[in-house]
Order: sequence, then C-alpha cells, then structure tokens
Amino acid sequence: MLYRLLFPSPQPAPAILVWIYAILAVINAVAAVRTGIRWRRDAARPRLFLVPAAFGLYSLVAAVVLGRWLFTGELPSIPKVARDFIDSSLNPATVCLIWWGLLFVLLVFRRPLVSRMARPHVFNLPAIAFLVALTDNTFASLVSQPDHFAILLMVAATLFYLYAALSLAVRNDQHIACGQPPVEGQHREREKVLVWPDLVYIELLAMIIVTTLLLTWSLSMSAPLEQPANPLHTPNPAKAPWYFVGLQELLVYFDPWLAGVVIPSILTFGLMILPYLDHCPGGSGYYSFATRPRTTAAFLFGFLGLWLLLIVIGVFFRGPNWAFYGPFEPRELPKVEVTAPRPLSSCVSGLIGVSSPRPGDAAVPPSAFQVLSREWPGLGLLLAYFVILPLALQRGPTHAFRRRVGTVRYYLAMFLFLFMLMIPLKILLREIFYVNYLVYIPEWGWSI
Repeated sequence: MLYRLLFPSPQPAPAILVWIYAILAVINAVAAVRTGIRWRRDAARPRLFLVPAAFGLYSLVAAVVLGRWLFTGELPSIPKVARDFIDSSLNPATVCLIWWGLLFVLLVFRRPLVSRMARPHVFNLPAIAFLVALTDNTFASLVSQPDHFAILLMVAATLFYLYAALSLAVRNDQHIACGQPPVEGQHREREKVLVWPDLVYIELLAMIIVTTLLLTWSLSMSAPLEQPANPLHTPNPAKAPWYFVGLQELLVYFDPWLAGVVIPSILTFGLMILPYLDHCPGGSGYYSFATRPRTTAAFLFGFLGLWLLLIVIGVFFRGPNWAFYGPFEPRELPKVEVTAPRPLSSCVSGLIGVSSPRPGDAAVPPSAFQVLSREWPGLGLLLAYFVILPLALQRGPTHAFRRRVGTVRYYLAMFLFLFMLMIPLKILLREIFYVNYLVYIPEWGWSI
C-alpha cells in the first residue's frame, strides 16, 4: 500500500487523479475544522453545523476513493452508457441552453447559492464530476493539451471570481436593505492605507508568486508549438488562437463580414457603454446586484453567455472539419457536417405552397424588386425585431427603464441588447430548425 501511495500507477491520468483526490480530502478536512470552530462560536445559528458536516462528508468521500484505489487500483468513472448518452445528446444548441440555464440559475438563485450552506456543494460537486470524467482517456487527453489546459484554467478562474463577486454583492444588498453601509463602506474598510509600504509590498509579493508559478509551469509543460507551416499540408482542424476561436465559431452561423467585423465591434462597444446607458447612482464603488440587475445581467450574458461560451465550444467541442464532437467522443474519425443554405424565405414559401426562386435558378441576375419580393419574410422579421419590438416594449416591461434613462439611451440600449440577443437566436434557428439565413442575398453579398 505504501509503495502504491508513493509510486502511483504508471498511467499518467490515474496517477495525477490520485494526488488531486488526496489534496481534495485535505482541503475539505481543513475547511471542516475551520467552519466547525466558527460554528461553535456562533451560538445564535445552530443550523450552521451542516457546513462543517458537509465539508467532512466530502473529505470522507475523497478518502474512500483513495482507499479503494489502494486496494483495487481503480478510480470511479462514468459508465459507457452514460458517456454515449452525453455524446449523443450534446450539440451546439444543447450546450448553449445548458450554459445559459446555469447562468440564469446562478443569477436568479444567487442568495441561496452563495450562502454558507451551499458553498461546500458549489465547490465540491463540480470538482468531483470533473475528476470522475478525467478517468476517460479521450476526455483526459482533450483537457490536458497544453493550449487547452490554459483555457480550462481561465474558465475556472472566471467562474470562481464571478461567484466571489456575487457573494459580496449579496452581502452588500442585504446590508443596504437593512439600512447599513456596504462592506466596502464600513469603517475598517475606509481606513487610509499608504501606497508605500502597504500596497507595494502586496504587489511585490503577488508578482513573485505569479512569476514563480509561470516559470514552474513553463518548465514542466512543453510549449504547444508545432512544426513550421507546410503549404502542402493544412492541419485539420485549423483553429485560430484561443482569443479568436470565438470569431471562428461565429463563422458557422454568420457571414464573414458579420462574424469577423460587425458583431465583435458592436458587442464590445455595447458591453463598454452599458454603465453609461444605465447611469444609476447606486452601486458605485462597491459590489451590488440589486441596484442595476438588468444591466449587470446583460453584461454577464454578453461576456460569459456569449463570448466565453463561443470560445469553449470552439476549443473543446470542435474537431476535424469543424464538426461538433462530444466530450468523450474520439476525434480520430472525422465527421462531415454539410448544411446547405436554407433561408427563411424558402421555409415560408414551402409552408404556404409557393415555390420561391433561389439564386442561380435564372441565367439573368434578379432585379432589386425580385430580390426584395423573395426575401420579404426575413426583412419583415428584422424590421419587426429592431423597430416594432422596442416600441411595443416601452409601453410594458421596459417603461420604467425608458423613463429613467431617456429616449435616446433607451433606443440605443435596446438596439445593442437585441443585436446581442440575435446571436443566440441565430444559433438556435440553425441547430433546431435548420434555418441558416434570415435574409439570403448573395447577389449583393449581403446575408444574415
């Protein structure tokens, strides 16, 4: 047993997982002791004993897994039936819906999710699920690639700091509702601290720690560099750097002029000016969600629900020929996903029993009147979406927002929000209803 503990299995994935389970057991044991001491001091809240009990339970689970490995050499894994079901059920639409659903649950149920009672489960359940998935060789090789591992750390760090920010925002909202100042406005937080030596020492220590981690990482892992480019051989898939993979994923749903220029520019501009469109005086200088819930939710949806999601799909779910692969599906067998242009106008014409002429049917290019008469369903839908819908909403759900920000800011904010919302709608239209274009005018080089 001691030999197995000191010299784990020669297979790389189980050896790493054993030590991660050991670290998880130690961290939960320490957390159980600390929260137990805090619970003993807080006699007014006897139910808090569930927090150290939960940490202790997770530590016991990790210890049981280690004990099973010591005697049998096996770690818990996902059954093949479950892996096949996950691979067959996932597609771009379901991945997006799951991601957006989790973000919606986190924002709507933020108070119970950031409470002390929920923290052991919020941190441990995703970690255990990820460790169980790592026993699959395909999934382990996918996430352990040097360029993929950095993206995984970025996503994990982003979600961790989002959870920490929401925790502080919930505390501040509760304090303000009770007539107390936020955490950042309390007396001990307002105490003057000098730049030298307090801040400089902290920055110097952080710089040393981060530099040490990066140096250790760079020496222990090979750089994800390939051989020099060969014009006679194109890698499959030819993926862009991670910060451009989101644009590459947008090319599946939009034309290049939209996916590469218009959408990133408008999306970035819209996220930047959100605080200026909703100029609420509250929430300045401290974390808060209740002061501007719609603006905060729109920003989080644009950044996490769209941009980060597109990067995750492009990095972890796209394989050869830019086909969609499940997390446990091997990439050795290339797929070919060919989807012919299916505009909305052809679908509408098929429903009403009228044949809609398509580009290339006639030798003579169609006139402007013929093009407009052909694409009237998509053009009418876009007109209703960007013009009629904001006018209708200002008399109902967004009436108070329009009165607070004014007419110009209201219509600018609605245009940016509806333009951002067009991205998930277009993804769902293509993946569920197989509609590639709302407006398809290749004669003019203009298709949406």
